[in-house]
Amino acid sequence: MKRLDTYLVENGLIKSREKAKDSIQKGLVKVNGVVITKGSFIVNDDAKVEYNSTDAMPFVGKGGLKLEKAIKDFNIDFKDKYVLDVGASTGGFTHCALQHGAVYVWAVDVGVNQLDETLRNNSQVCSMEECDIRTLPESTIPRKVDLIVGDLSFISLTLIARHLPKFLSNNGEMVLLIKPQFEAGKEFVNKNGIVKDPKVHVNILKRIESCFNNQSLFLKGLNFAPINNRNKNIEYISLFTFTNTQSNIDLRTVVNNAFSFQKSLK
Repeated sequence: MKRLDTYLVENGLIKSREKAKDSIQKGLVKVNGVVITKGSFIVNDDAKVEYNSTDAMPFVGKGGLKLEKAIKDFNIDFKDKYVLDVGASTGGFTHCALQHGAVYVWAVDVGVNQLDETLRNNSQVCSMEECDIRTLPESTIPRKVDLIVGDLSFISLTLIARHLPKFLSNNGEMVLLIKPQFEAGKEFVNKNGIVKDPKVHVNILKRIESCFNNQSLFLKGLNFAPINNRNKNIEYISLFTFTNTQSNIDLRTVVNNAFSFQKSLK
């Protein structure tokens, strides 16, 4: 007997545990003809398990969906580009970058054994585990990259901002996920880990933009990341470059649009 999410991975139905959990929550998995939505459900050895992959997540991690939205919203071209993925985790951003034509990705993360096996064994990916971008020597990456992408947790982007520019080419672009729950003070995060005040979101975005401006990186694009739940944190996709031109991005409008969209969900 095994947990359903473990069963799906060990029996080769789904590549990663994260993707298994996501597929289960979306109702894509049946056990003995019944849809099961909990990964902890115990599967008997003789059970019939079915996986409807038609509507399955296209990436090894949900982060890929967030980067894909940024690609569409900001018209970013990954074709034949060299990419540095900071906070790679299971590799959602890395997977998305490759699917959109990236020629090579350095996947950096402080953790170990998180990157999906298919990416770890991919000749276009260099898995750099137990690496903190704040202490990573510039010489570790053999060339300047065209794009830096980042989906980091449990750390503020303001703490890594000064460590990123040295890896980026002069004409490069930086796509970062902004997570208010890791940027706000504890007093602004409720017991469920949610930052619910739009004003706090605006202040967070202002602080991050100012911090990156101090590193000669300027905000060129901002929008909310995909939202499919009324009770989850709103996150933001951002685009920074070295080009200092007026962006005319109204942070308050972006935040208000995000909260309005979330409220419209059933």
